[in-house]
Amino acid sequence: MRAPLARAYSTKGVWELGGSISFGYDKDFETKYEHLSLGLSASAGVFPVRRFLLGLSFGVVHLQTWGPWADSKTSSTELYLLVGPGLVLPIARGLFFFAQAQLGLAWEHSSYTQTLDSLRGVFGAKIGVKLLLGESVLLSIGLEPLFQVGKQKVDTGTSDPFKVDEEQLYLLLALGLSWFR
Repeated sequence: MRAPLARAYSTKGVWELGGSISFGYDKDFETKYEHLSLGLSASAGVFPVRRFLLGLSFGVVHLQTWGPWADSKTSSTELYLLVGPGLVLPIARGLFFFAQAQLGLAWEHSSYTQTLDSLRGVFGAKIGVKLLLGESVLLSIGLEPLFQVGKQKVDTGTSDPFKVDEEQLYLLLALGLSWFR
């Protein structure tokens, strides 16, 4: 007796579980600061209707920042939780285009001595391609722009920390594997 075939990807009722690694680099030419980020994330999603995905992602990003001065190197770690709808379209047999909007929260801890932990809103997207490997495994390659907005708390040595408006844009290159059923 043969095992039943796996359900077709991006059809109603299919679940997808996976993870990815990401890498990003940018340089602020005005301040001369450079940023290097490495991330890991886990994700889950379900197709309530054909080609339409509802997804959830949890991840961690480590960010190194350095500037033109010897004492300007800092690092920070961010945890984030994102949700959002997505669209998956077949391009060719076993090759899919995907795009997903993301909305959520990020918590950051910085090594900079005067910066306190902060919570920010995150808006983002995922866009790229997925390649079917075997019956139910997908390899994904894509870009993840993430925009964060919030207040950064700076310790002033008093009981009331100073709050600074902060906006950050990351553009990450992501490589992932997922399984669907």
